[in-house]
Amino acid sequence: MIFRKAKIEEQDIILNLYNHDRFKPYTAWDDTYPTIDNIKEDISNNNLFVLEDENEILGSIAINTINELDNEEKYRNEIGLEFARVIVNFKHRGKGYSKLLIQNVEEEIKRRGYHHIHICVYENDDIALSLYQKLGYIKLSRKKLFDYYFILFKKDL
Repeated sequence: MIFRKAKIEEQDIILNLYNHDRFKPYTAWDDTYPTIDNIKEDISNNNLFVLEDENEILGSIAINTINELDNEEKYRNEIGLEFARVIVNFKHRGKGYSKLLIQNVEEEIKRRGYHHIHICVYENDDIALSLYQKLGYIKLSRKKLFDYYFILFKKDL
């Protein structure tokens, strides 16, 4: 299994992973987000990663260098990054791949010299909320963003 930067020729595969979870009760993804433009921008900025096994993309995760959490009072004195758009192919869920994606992106964020991670998680995504807490993320608050409510988390690296 390999964790690596996504390639531009994989953009449609990643978009299909996102598309599978649009309008599901556990996600705030709709027809406006995430888009192929998000994928292209992430790839061009070296901020989109995949987990691959035997030439199959099992999942993807993105790092946001500029995000909606930067001005949050709870984060103001910390220089950190956010990761987002964690997705695992529905055929491979329940195998720990989300955890692997997150742990690998945490290492990438450390390599980039950051010591804090800030994330927002859709409040109805019980599986993700549980996973982040198991991985040491601290729940800070609830906030309305983009017409949905999210739980804000942080983790010190």
